[in-house]
Amino acid sequence: MGIREHKRKLLITAVVAAVLVAIAAFGGCSSSSLPSAPTDAQIRLLEQTHFKASVGVETYKYPVYTEGLIRDLRATGLFDRVEPLDQIDKPDLIARTERPVYGKATIPLWTIVTLGVVPTTVEEEHGHVFSLRRRGDPESPELVDYTYRGPTTLGWVAAFLNLSANRTSGNPIETRRFREGLALAVALRAEQITKLLATRRLPNPSLNTDVPHAGLRPRSGPPVSLFR
Repeated sequence: MGIREHKRKLLITAVVAAVLVAIAAFGGCSSSSLPSAPTDAQIRLLEQTHFKASVGVETYKYPVYTEGLIRDLRATGLFDRVEPLDQIDKPDLIARTERPVYGKATIPLWTIVTLGVVPTTVEEEHGHVFSLRRRGDPESPELVDYTYRGPTTLGWVAAFLNLSANRTSGNPIETRRFREGLALAVALRAEQITKLLATRRLPNPSLNTDVPHAGLRPRSGPPVSLFR
């Protein structure tokens, strides 16, 4: 009887350990907050919004912010083309990083010492703060400030936190939820951005009648996925 009880305890321990390992493997040892999910009405707005315009992104003093802004603006699907400024000829709009947004540097000492048993949680900010302006007109910026704050947790407990749809074990700015939020922040400024495009300097139509009007246009055709 004692041997059977011992085997039963070993089996329970093995099952619990397997569950913890599986959660850790798929949930990771870090957990970050995601921004709020868009409403159905906001999703419809995104599906109907597109700017017939190209965007050149200025190089920021820290290139990682330039690369991130290019990647995320492309992922929104709101513009015809998004490229580094030095790789695009005469873009309709120029994007400039106005403020770097970054996480909080911390050393999770107790989490390391206890091998993840004692968690470390810090409040972090995520997002992009940038402006859009007409090419050749530095006095026409439209600020887009898309940021949010939330806790990031390191340690074993993060695996359980990541079971929530509002958390992620990866980089939150690489998620669909983040890019939907960024796209919405831009789409809510559609009127101002369309004005920038409508009043930009155009070539003389008598010299080139093939220049299309750049502005806001509804999407046509079957629904498409805006975010990767």
